[in-house]
Amino acid sequence: MKTARIDTLDILRGFALLGILLMNILLFGLPFAASFVPSIAIQDQSDLIVWAVMDVTVEGAMRAIFSILFGAGVFLFLANPKNGVKLHIRRMLTLLVIGLFDLFVLMWVGDILIAYALAGLLLTLCRSWRTSRLVSAGILITLVLTAQLVLAQLFLPAMQQAAVQAELKIEQGEKLSEEARRSLEEWNELSEFIAPTEQEVEEEIISRTTTTSAAFAWHYAKGIETLVSTIPSQMLWDALLMMLFGAALFKVGFLQGQFSLPFYEKVFVGAFLLGLAINLFEVAQGIHSNFDLFASNNFLKPTYHIGRLSVALGWIALVIWAAKRFSFGRFLIPVGRLSLTNYLLQSVFGLLIFTPFGLGLFADLSRTELYGLVLLIWILQIVFSTLWLKRFRMGPVEWLWRYATYPDKPQLR
Repeated sequence: MKTARIDTLDILRGFALLGILLMNILLFGLPFAASFVPSIAIQDQSDLIVWAVMDVTVEGAMRAIFSILFGAGVFLFLANPKNGVKLHIRRMLTLLVIGLFDLFVLMWVGDILIAYALAGLLLTLCRSWRTSRLVSAGILITLVLTAQLVLAQLFLPAMQQAAVQAELKIEQGEKLSEEARRSLEEWNELSEFIAPTEQEVEEEIISRTTTTSAAFAWHYAKGIETLVSTIPSQMLWDALLMMLFGAALFKVGFLQGQFSLPFYEKVFVGAFLLGLAINLFEVAQGIHSNFDLFASNNFLKPTYHIGRLSVALGWIALVIWAAKRFSFGRFLIPVGRLSLTNYLLQSVFGLLIFTPFGLGLFADLSRTELYGLVLLIWILQIVFSTLWLKRFRMGPVEWLWRYATYPDKPQLR
């Protein structure tokens, strides 16, 4: 049972690690806003099809699977009587340092390790919770985040309209009231994060492609913004809610493949039907509205978290079912066992391929062309992971993480 459990979790980790690159490649190779304003990087029919397929099947879902598995990993670590809370805290603080390295040295502004470390520390408070309490807490955070998106849909269009009216008055030489001036300032502050102008996008491209110093300066500024704003307001809670569900799924044995094949069949069919229906509706809205900001931005859709959680559960159930039924996924086990190393390796690929420190291909490839690179990186990571584990017991970053956590030096070979 122990081997089956570990293999199942490693297969899922490998699947999620490779899958998460499908979304991260957009942040690596396209302007930052392309990840939430799709029209920025849709140039032809093939780009439209690729965007629609990815948005329906993997956007948000792969990150959710990765978070679910991390939550399971936290509870697996704490379930070991040899590991105490102090070791767990030390482990999370080490992960925090690794995340800071990823954010500022490898220049990966989409880093999730910092948010995972902070959420992992919060999970310490939940280590003795029953499954029902973990699920309830996850549902509560989901409802709160969903309520925020409902409020955004109610108030942001009015703010945008007020700002447009204020700009018209300025063009006509009219004096703005204090309320109109405040509305314009508030929208201008928000628009950079939810609807950047063409000039702002062009300035980003210039900064990230001209010189190494300009590229580093842009990434450093975006890293600070991520650290002080995006992580505490969004990424932390996004990660925490999925980790709570992951801990619950681990406690009942779902992630370990301990349920029957018919049960997993029912879960992946039911979860996919719900999640894909929600995501298809969202994509149709975006296309029908000609990519209106509030209809196409995933991070402003009230159904976002429900849709991605459903698709994530569908993928998890499908992978476990295929692993149990057809022994699928053995090639993913090495990738999963080196998931932290491979996550940072993806950042290295991004640094060397897209920034002036390497090939400098940022904004040179279309949305469709980027996925050819994804396939190449997948092959490299599968081959690298397989060959590495033939000679070593764990990945290099996993070894470092373990060495910083435990008092004894772990064996690498």
